[in-house]
Amino acid sequence: MEEDIEQHIQPTEEAIEQHTQQHMEEMTAASQDQVTEQNKEKISLSKDQVIEHEEEEIVPPKD
Repeated sequence: MEEDIEQHIQPTEEAIEQHTQQHMEEMTAASQDQVTEQNKEKISLSKDQVIEHEEEEIVPPKD
């Protein structure tokens, strides 16, 4: 009887480990995507600021 229980528990533990690892990988990938998106936003913001700054310099002073 106990052997049946042991055989039943073992695959369940393996399944839980696999599921946990898969979940961790998905979470890691999701957070990396978020970081990438945030970096893209920062880069585009800094590009916008640079463009604005250049435009300001181009304008000649009015007498």
